[in-house]
Amino acid sequence: MKKLILNLVIPITILTFVFLNKWWVVDIIDGPRVIMHGFPFIFVSPGIHTSLSFEFYILPLIADLLIYFTACFTLVAIINRLRKINLSTIQIYAIRIIALTSLLIYTPDLYFMDDEIYSLTRDFDIEVKKSRFGFGITSYSGPKHIYEETEKP
Repeated sequence: MKKLILNLVIPITILTFVFLNKWWVVDIIDGPRVIMHGFPFIFVSPGIHTSLSFEFYILPLIADLLIYFTACFTLVAIINRLRKINLSTIQIYAIRIIALTSLLIYTPDLYFMDDEIYSLTRDFDIEVKKSRFGFGITSYSGPKHIYEETEKP
């Protein structure tokens, strides 16, 4: 099972973390309506202190990763118990390359921004207005930081 964790569970955890996401339209108490990201907990939001900045919350991020890892581990353990999983070397390298490539596509937004703030938890209250699941890489720079509701005639 140790080999399966290294060869299958960790890459699947990375892939689900990158490709399974959720965005939240929230009203910040005494602030603007913004779009935040994270599933099941919000771990990134636009920076309130300046435009085109982001705030990352470490504890929700770690909790999200642990939940993803636990779900992937449980799924692989159940499948391995029902039918033994044997991966060839080519399959192992293919899974690793796909996971690392998706992670490399995902992380430039995190490293190349100037005004990021990293904190343990969010220090302001929010009121969730909308939320939606997304599949695919969600760019945190997105189309807009501030969410503007369009009125229908």
